[in-house]
Amino acid sequence: MTEDRVEKLDGMEIVTRGDGWVELVAPNQVEFLDKIERLFGRLVDAEFEEGERDELRYALNEICQNAWEWGNRKDEGRKIRVSYCLFAGEVVFKIEDEGAGFDPGKVPNPSENLRGFLVDRAAAGKRPGGFGLHMVKKIMNQVVFNEKGNIVILSKELKRRRSSS
Repeated sequence: MTEDRVEKLDGMEIVTRGDGWVELVAPNQVEFLDKIERLFGRLVDAEFEEGERDELRYALNEICQNAWEWGNRKDEGRKIRVSYCLFAGEVVFKIEDEGAGFDPGKVPNPSENLRGFLVDRAAAGKRPGGFGLHMVKKIMNQVVFNEKGNIVILSKELKRRRSSS
């Protein structure tokens, strides 16, 4: 097995593991969300066709935003870890925050009662939205949380893979 390689880039740490995983460790600061998106966007752009690429970018961005805002509660002293690995016919992402976690089973499904969902969010003082996790579940083949609720694994079967020419 090849040794892990660690590089520093723009205030982030990139760990290339000998087993094929690439992990990005970033401070929990909003400007790093853009850097994470650009870096993983390059990986995704290089490997996938446009439709899959857009879906993967959306899903990754949504879960990273949740880690920053809800998981780490915008606490700049915490970190976000994003890992990526490409397997034969499947891509897997792992997103981890340092927050207390949550019970994903308690996240209401907006499609069951949209009006009630929006009224409940407003009454709780939350911004409009709340559709992200449900959209991610529609895009990805699997969305699995650890027991604590601060790590999520996203996987998607690959329909189209860019041909290397």
